[in-house]
Amino acid sequence: MVWFTILKNNNMNELIETTKTAGEIYVTFVALLIFFNTFAKKVFWKPGLSVKKIVGVASAIMIAVFWFWGASMWKLLFFTFFAFGFYDWFGRYVEQLLDFLWFWIKQKTIKLINILKEKVKK
Repeated sequence: MVWFTILKNNNMNELIETTKTAGEIYVTFVALLIFFNTFAKKVFWKPGLSVKKIVGVASAIMIAVFWFWGASMWKLLFFTFFAFGFYDWFGRYVEQLLDFLWFWIKQKTIKLINILKEKVKK
């Protein structure tokens, strides 16, 4: 009945905006959660430290921040498990690719700097 009333009153744009806004926070949460966990793992991990503890603390911080902004705790927990599953299925390969690209760009930059130093010396 509500859907018919919305369609009848031509408020479809209002419905689209409401659902779009509600879904965007969780898509943003998943993207930032994967990025933030990867960042925390790269920055804080040292031999002897548990990666699971680092990722757990980083995830708890992200959940608290988004919960403070008004997101549902249960949905945040659901999307956290979704993000971990997505990372296991696809994200770790993207992370390895980014590590390789970072190494490759770093090596090419060093090589270019050395070439420029040689040209300046002459």
